[in-house]
Amino acid sequence: MNIPDTWELLQSPAEKPPSFLGKAIDALVVGGIAYKEIVAKVRLSASKVSAFHKLSHFPPGIQWLADQGAFSLTVIAQIGRLRAPADQELLAFCAFSKKLKGTDVKEVVNVVLKQNQPLRQVLETLIGIRFDKVDEPILLPFSFEDRFHISLAAWARGRQWEDFSYDAIMTAARVDAAKIGGEIIALAKALVAD
Repeated sequence: MNIPDTWELLQSPAEKPPSFLGKAIDALVVGGIAYKEIVAKVRLSASKVSAFHKLSHFPPGIQWLADQGAFSLTVIAQIGRLRAPADQELLAFCAFSKKLKGTDVKEVVNVVLKQNQPLRQVLETLIGIRFDKVDEPILLPFSFEDRFHISLAAWARGRQWEDFSYDAIMTAARVDAAKIGGEIIALAKALVAD
C-alpha cells in the first residue's frame, strides 16, 4: 500500500474490518508516519490506532477472529502487549472460548508482565482454566490442549473449530454419519434386549 492510497482507505474506518485497518496503519507507520499524525487525520483515537496496529502483527487466525467481531478493542490491545505469538494465540483462544471480558484479559496480562509469570499459570490461577482436564466435551472428550490446537488450525483457515473438527474427522474416517448412527442405535437396542 502506498501512503496516499492508505490515507484514502482510512477515511471511513467503521466500514473496514479490524485487520484491514491494522494493516493500513502498519503501512503508514512503516512509511514513517507517527501515531499522532494518524490520529489527527483519521477519526480514530490513539488507543484505537494502537490496538489496530498491534492486530496487524498477530497470527492470521487471531486477525480472522477479530474480523468476525470476536474481540473488543480492549482485548485486542491486551493480546498485543504479549510478545510471543504462542502466548497471543493462547490468550486469544481463552478470551474467545471462555468469553473473557476485557478487564479480565487486562488483569491476566498485567500479572504476566509485572510479575513475570507464565501465561498458563496466570490463566489457571486467576481465571480457573484447568489445562489438565477435559474441556467442554461436545461429541468427543477433547482436552483443553486438543481444542486449543484444533482452534488454531481452524482459525488459520477461516473456520470455526467445530466445523473444522467435523470435516477433519469425516475426511480422516471416510465414514457415513447416518450409517454409523444407525449401527449405534442397533447396538444399543441389542444391548437393551439382552
